[in-house]
Amino acid sequence: FVSQCDWSLRIAQQSMVGQGHKHSLIPCPLDTSVFTPKERKTCRENLSIDSDEKLILVGASGMVSLRNEVKGFKYFFEALAQFPKKIDGSVVRIVTIGNSSEIPELPLPVTHLGHINNIDQLSVIYSAADVLVVPSLMETFGQSISESMACGTPVVGFDLTSQKDLIEDGKTGYLAQFPDVNELCSKIELCLKLPNEIRKYARRKAE
Repeated sequence: FVSQCDWSLRIAQQSMVGQGHKHSLIPCPLDTSVFTPKERKTCRENLSIDSDEKLILVGASGMVSLRNEVKGFKYFFEALAQFPKKIDGSVVRIVTIGNSSEIPELPLPVTHLGHINNIDQLSVIYSAADVLVVPSLMETFGQSISESMACGTPVVGFDLTSQKDLIEDGKTGYLAQFPDVNELCSKIELCLKLPNEIRKYARRKAE
């Protein structure tokens, strides 16, 4: 049995089917020569986004994932409802990627970048962001987490499933206790105030 993270490995080892068999852990591969930190100001200029804004990146594949409770958007939207519109004098903006045409109205300004099928462009978007939020309740690995960290962008998610294997709380991002939306909100806000050192550590973790 091959698992992608420690969480799923433990479940497989303890399952009725998996007991007594050999188990291996092989995380999803990642091309760190493509997903690599780029200069944020230049990336934002390429995306026509103000270089002084605080950017929260989130992936949304249309209403299919928005209505999928496992993806956790309900908690993300509740967290945003209490989020400050400015941090350290800078406007906070939500950036979405994916089929986001039906994203509901949010209390913060939103830039929809649509479906991205070019990994070089995806790397630019990760590098432009201050934080990636992955509010999922279950991830077998979370490829977007490793991609974001490889670009030096910290990640915030719930302390659940594979997220807690990839995100080192306080080092490569932050983990909030599920289903505490107040903590999710504060962890996202905290991430927007982080020094550049955490971006360097996120890159090392991805490598």
